[in-house]
Amino acid sequence: MPDQMAFFGMVLTLLALTIIVSQILAATIAGLMNRSVAILEAPQKLLCVQSRRPLILLALIFPLYALSGQLAIDAAQLLSFWVFIAFMLLISVMDFEQQIILDQVLLPLLFLALCFSPVLPALLVNRLLAAAAGGLIFFLIAVLTKGGLGGGDIKLLSVLGLWLGTEKLLLTVLLGCLSAGLISAFLLLGKRKKPGDTIAYGPYFAFSAMIALLA
Repeated sequence: MPDQMAFFGMVLTLLALTIIVSQILAATIAGLMNRSVAILEAPQKLLCVQSRRPLILLALIFPLYALSGQLAIDAAQLLSFWVFIAFMLLISVMDFEQQIILDQVLLPLLFLALCFSPVLPALLVNRLLAAAAGGLIFFLIAVLTKGGLGGGDIKLLSVLGLWLGTEKLLLTVLLGCLSAGLISAFLLLGKRKKPGDTIAYGPYFAFSAMIALLA
């Protein structure tokens, strides 16, 4: 009985935490988008989805935070997982809705990678190499494909390199490109997308990065 009470107490605490985080993220997304209306893909959709964001975020955050709680080896690593997940979801929602990844989000994420350096999965030198290589390689890909990859995606991959290191960044890229390709193919077959439509890679890379970090 005491064990059951402790378990339910932990679940309720986690639920309360994730409700707070989802509300903060939803408010942050709304604020960033409202200040960036001029560069949004579909500003007319802002009000349509605003009320649903907290529930969508909560449905994603709760299981991810619960899983990361099982995998973290100490409180510092758990905090790094939770911060990373929050930023990945913020980026995913913004890029999915408006095909935009803002520097105002990436710069704090970069700074936090340095702050959490002692508990991240690779040595700093390895992660610096991943950040530089990821940014350069995908910049060249963007040039060769004439905009097939957006500037926000390039900067995101560079920052992810600083969090993940070379091996986990490679896993992120492979999973992200594979999932983006498969889902895009299904959307084309279902006539939900047309050939030539742009793809928001941010959510695919973000969710793949969460898998890579927790793996």
